[in-house]
Amino acid sequence: MACRVQISSEFRLPSIVRRKLRERLEHICAILDALDRAFLVSLAQSSLAVDIEAWRFRYEYELASNRLVVTEAMPAWRRKG
Repeated sequence: MACRVQISSEFRLPSIVRRKLRERLEHICAILDALDRAFLVSLAQSSLAVDIEAWRFRYEYELASNRLVVTEAMPAWRRKG
């Protein structure tokens, strides 16, 4: 099963930001599909982040469902440091 991306509709994002986020995570999924399972197990225990324009997104890799799930969306003005 190919890696999938899940971005909840509860995140109110500009459409261009949502599109760029999906594209970036789909690219990451394509890379994950080629990696060894031992690495994916480790990755599934980590919290990851990606910046798109003025937004930072936290996401996690779910091994059992082979998907990247966005867990937090934070505009730059709300970030610390």
